[in-house]
Amino acid sequence: MSLRQLALQLLLAAAALVAINAAVTLMARTSVPRQLLRHGEQSDPATDLFLGNSTMAAALDERVFAVVKPGRPLNLALGATGPVEHCLIWRLQSKHRVADVYYGFFDSQLTDPLHGTWETLVGNRAMAYYVDPDTAIDYYARESPFKALGMRLTANVPVMVERLAIWSKVEKLRRAIGEIGMPKRDVNRFGRADDFTLLEADSKEFARRCERAVAERQPLSPPIAEIIDTTRVNGARIRVVEMPMPAEHRRRLNSSHEWRSYRNHVIELIHNAGGDYVDASNWIDDVGFADNVHLNAAGAAQFSTRLGKWASQNR
Repeated sequence: MSLRQLALQLLLAAAALVAINAAVTLMARTSVPRQLLRHGEQSDPATDLFLGNSTMAAALDERVFAVVKPGRPLNLALGATGPVEHCLIWRLQSKHRVADVYYGFFDSQLTDPLHGTWETLVGNRAMAYYVDPDTAIDYYARESPFKALGMRLTANVPVMVERLAIWSKVEKLRRAIGEIGMPKRDVNRFGRADDFTLLEADSKEFARRCERAVAERQPLSPPIAEIIDTTRVNGARIRVVEMPMPAEHRRRLNSSHEWRSYRNHVIELIHNAGGDYVDASNWIDDVGFADNVHLNAAGAAQFSTRLGKWASQNR
């Protein structure tokens, strides 16, 4: 191969890479995190702001909540995310800074270590690369300059940041083909209902994790502590909500001595930080769930009503 031919191939490869990145950038403009952030920007100043993952996204019905507690509720919870992403969303809500904040969680998410790696920062969590990379790097790679460098380099390559946007389309096609001639599986807006069984922790390991958190007096996860602290500084109330879970989940994971000790531990941490703790874990019967973690429309209406009443009575 001549030098001229090699140069031409390299030029074509570079052009293809630029074209692919441009196409991915265009496709990513309608990603779920970007739509959510635009919704926050375009909304009137909120009186009640809701953060968390898909458990809160599914559970809070803004219209029902506003009937019980008049105001302008705004649900900015985002599925398949963690505390760092919730903090990134919160940092952008300058318009809603004086709103009371409701942070939804389940299990031991309030104290779990922060994990953000190449394998996990995909899909909605890829927002860590483009919303506020410096903050994300500080939380995910504070003690690893090599990892921090990797995150900075990745943030500049759209096809790497949004790689799941491409793969998800392939996966949808694969699943559609795989279901031909097979019984239809239950699907909700977050995906296949049976996929969420993978979120269920092993009961013994969960008990050990809770016991360790109490024994070591583990603090609140830093991004959650930031949300609580900045909400209070803004003169608003912060309510940390233990989200509703089905009876089987509560029986397996939330009935042990270790969990009760852990709950008392995080309640103390939240109260010391100036927040309120709302135990909504048993508010909804199993008929109110669409799968093993998300509420259906009826369950969301019931939850929103009870939370609105609680907030009205605890101003």
